[in-house]
Amino acid sequence: MRKHDSLEKDIMGTLPGKRARGRPKTSWMNNITAWTGLTLNDILRKTEDKSEWRAVIWPWIEDD
Repeated sequence: MRKHDSLEKDIMGTLPGKRARGRPKTSWMNNITAWTGLTLNDILRKTEDKSEWRAVIWPWIEDD
């Protein structure tokens, strides 16, 4: 949406003013650590083994 003439910006529009003070934006990695309850090092170790990582994320995966 950074492009000046993008369709998304035309549809969504922009909000006037600045973002309010307060809590900073949440990063993707912060969400993963919060959802799993693991530290960043533990997450990195588990992602090295597909079966271990699948066990961690199993509650969020829907079977087809």
